[in-house]
Amino acid sequence: MDAKKNNEVSTEIYFYQLLKEMLKTTQLTHITVSELTKQANVYRQTFYYHFKDIYDLVSKMFMYELSQIVGKYSDASFWSLIQAVISYALENKTVLLNTIYCIDLSIVRTYTLKGMYYLIDLATRASEKHFSVDLSEEIHHELVNMLSQYLSGEILDWFASGMNTFDEKRAEIISHLVEFTLSSGLLSLADYEKRRNKQ
Repeated sequence: MDAKKNNEVSTEIYFYQLLKEMLKTTQLTHITVSELTKQANVYRQTFYYHFKDIYDLVSKMFMYELSQIVGKYSDASFWSLIQAVISYALENKTVLLNTIYCIDLSIVRTYTLKGMYYLIDLATRASEKHFSVDLSEEIHHELVNMLSQYLSGEILDWFASGMNTFDEKRAEIISHLVEFTLSSGLLSLADYEKRRNKQ
């Protein structure tokens, strides 16, 4: 990575850290770009060079943090990865709630679905490689989208409850259901696609 690119990434990560720190005590609606750039000691144009608006910053911050978790658990089981994501959510409950309660539900859905799609896509590609299955992009996308929609719904219900209770047994069952789908279900889909292509 060249020095300019490295500096751009560092600036983005600095904004992620700054926003996260502010969200520990302040709701998103009370955080402005002016306040962020003042605390970062940079011009507003620096912020807008990296982000469209504060919602773009929020989305990229959570995706970055999710990618950090995935990086640490890339060789682990899906359940271990889900446990790590849940631990992150519980450790950052105030940050999440100070964000979620301040933005439109449709945006929360979009962010959640995007995060789940990212996780499921990685897990599905790993399973395809493990089982030597080469699904078409169409079938791959349908599978990932279906599982992502389901998991997003579960997470949104948890957010709506204020994250007050967490049913670990339910989460483990859901995780094993996903793992089963990404093994037996994946092989079944590969057979289906072979039959369909022969017709």
